Amino acid sequence: MRTLLWSIYIAYLRLMGRRRAAHALFHCHHKLRLRILKAFGASIGEGSRINGPLIVTGRYSDLSGLTVGSHTHIGTDALLDLSANISIGSRVAISPRCSIITHLNVGEGTLKEKYPPAKGGIIIEDDVYIGACATILHGAKIGKGALIGACALVTKDVPAHTMVTGIPAKPVKKFST
Repeated sequence: MRTLLWSIYIAYLRLMGRRRAAHALFHCHHKLRLRILKAFGASIGEGSRINGPLIVTGRYSDLSGLTVGSHTHIGTDALLDLSANISIGSRVAISPRCSIITHLNVGEGTLKEKYPPAKGGIIIEDDVYIGACATILHGAKIGKGALIGACALVTKDVPAHTMVTGIPAKPVKKFST
């Protein structure tokens, strides 16, 4: 019965548009959240869990830029900016209140000359752990088995099997494979 009701609800969301879908992602049951993401084009692997509230910005009506591998966990209050693609591997743990930001736009002020608008996809490879409140900025690639410390600000690529911490994030430890 629940499956039928959820299917009807997803059809309703498609009719009502992106604002209603974004609101639903924020508040719904975690199993329904996965179904809504898939219905709007996201690729979600088996055994993954995406807790809410989930904030999705960028493309609301087409979530095909989001790919999540199998057995991945995304914690509460996560922010996913889909202005560019986000690829999250398998067995990844993203702690609560993490932000994945795929674009930079400082607006129309004088800073625009110094910091022009930029977009870049984010790739998070398999077996990565991202600590609470970490932020990953556009264009970053996080290598397999990396560990991102809590509250870290990732502004560039993180090598595989490396722990990074700080603002901006810097390598502090290399793990043996």
